[in-house]
Amino acid sequence: APVDVGFLAIWVEDVFVAGSYAYVASEHLGLRVVDISNPSAPVVVGALDTPGYALDVFVSGTLAFVADGSAGLRVVDVSTPSAPVEVGFMDDPGDAHDVFVSGSYAFVAVHLGLAILDVSNPSAPAWLATIGTGIPAGGVFVVGPHAFVAAGVPGLRIVDVSIPSAPTHVGAFNTPD
Repeated sequence: APVDVGFLAIWVEDVFVAGSYAYVASEHLGLRVVDISNPSAPVVVGALDTPGYALDVFVSGTLAFVADGSAGLRVVDVSTPSAPVEVGFMDDPGDAHDVFVSGSYAFVAVHLGLAILDVSNPSAPAWLATIGTGIPAGGVFVVGPHAFVAAGVPGLRIVDVSIPSAPTHVGAFNTPD
């Protein structure tokens, strides 16, 4: 029996919670950092207007990785939540819809599939590989050596990413229309 304990009127495409902060991908408004230490009174404490449409956010340590639509992947230092600062970006190989970070790699659902970036140097993310899904990928989640990619009507694509520079399709589940 979920109960609404707080409310904040902002545009939300995606949210990632870490500690007492919620990091919100707020489409045309960019990244919003919300203090949720008092859940009944959440408050925006920081913001960064990104150049595209912030569709997804993933936080790893003091960095927020923002899938920013046609502006690609944005890397944002959130070590000071009230003053997020972009420290790097990669706008190729296409529209970024979703992002999952594991170790030194960002797995990005892009217009034609899955892009894998080396983010060990956050100020200069480096493209490693792209593997197609046939249509725009809408989501990605990584568990161990596998990336699970949501690809619309064709369904779920499973990609072996144990060698990030050479991903391979290993399975699929076609979802009905």
